[in-house]
Amino acid sequence: MKLLLSFILMVTFTFSAYSFEGLNSGTSLKIFNRINCGTSVTCSRTGNGIFNIDTSGSFASDIIGDGSDVLYGFRDNQVTGDTATTTLTVSLCGSTVLNATASAVILPLVSDSLGCKFTVVVGLDGSNLDITPTATDTIVFGGDAAGDSIRSSTYGHNITLIAATPTFWIPVTVTGTFTDVN
Repeated sequence: MKLLLSFILMVTFTFSAYSFEGLNSGTSLKIFNRINCGTSVTCSRTGNGIFNIDTSGSFASDIIGDGSDVLYGFRDNQVTGDTATTTLTVSLCGSTVLNATASAVILPLVSDSLGCKFTVVVGLDGSNLDITPTATDTIVFGGDAAGDSIRSSTYGHNITLIAATPTFWIPVTVTGTFTDVN
């Protein structure tokens, strides 16, 4: 009987030491003892029952919250325009662009970039910074014609543009003066 009781206790404590209950917003995912960490996710155990899941690289799919979630601790990517032309792509959405020379910033096609936002900052006083959409897109500012560029040359002046409709870049914030170039 003692041997049977010892065996039951040993099995109970052995299995419970290697399992834990997963919770998702307080909802039990049941007891389990295996987590598969895949591409861009690293799992580690630091002791004292603490399990860390870290990411590296980029996610292959969207991160979706329920409207009450907060994502923090990330910096905006910074793109330095140190050549005559800096061409932005959808993969650079959310970036801050800072010119280090007189330069043109070419925006991506709006229809491929819906929801994409860029902040463009004049980083070199006295050097023209032109922001140019594709020939079929319009920056809703100044002349409002397809393909028209806007310009500023005063250090610190900045504009944040969002691809809001299939053909329009809409300014959401403007600090300083930007003018229609053509």
